[in-house]
Amino acid sequence: MQNRFDDDEKRVRNGDRLFTKAKRSNRDMLDQNELHTYASLEKMLHKAIFAIQKLKKKGNTNTSSAPKQHDLKR
Repeated sequence: MQNRFDDDEKRVRNGDRLFTKAKRSNRDMLDQNELHTYASLEKMLHKAIFAIQKLKKKGNTNTSSAPKQHDLKR
């Protein structure tokens, strides 16, 4: 594995433009995927907040998904 990294480093130092462009493009794709994940999490958070607010408006104050102790004794 180390040998592969050494080869990559040599190609970058020698100015292999196609190689460095491909490496940069790959890094950009990874960054975009990470941002997409964060955007999805943010969207999910907004949906969860909206659902909690909707439940509170209906009068359901128990927004926790865990059952209460008195419900377990039955």
